[in-house]
Amino acid sequence: MPLKASRHHSFIAHVSCCSYSHSIHVLCRKEHVQKFIDCHVKDVAKFEAERDELIKVHNEKKMRLKKEYTEKELELEKELDAALTGLMEKHKPDTFEASSS
Repeated sequence: MPLKASRHHSFIAHVSCCSYSHSIHVLCRKEHVQKFIDCHVKDVAKFEAERDELIKVHNEKKMRLKKEYTEKELELEKELDAALTGLMEKHKPDTFEASSS
């Protein structure tokens, strides 16, 4: 094989090898990037699910507190109403007298 043909053949083999190596490198890099993205997507999905659960539990606690507060407030109003009714009964005149103005 003449020298020129030998160099050309070596060059083609080198380019071919480098192209193959580059293709493998690019493929590996794409796989690595995809794994990285998948991992973060899973982490984001997991984070969102956990966050949603925390918010749900928090809102349930707030609703229970509001319900308890409303029930206690209603109880206080009933006590006041009963006390005022008792007071009015205690101070009710025997007969209704029109005020003289």
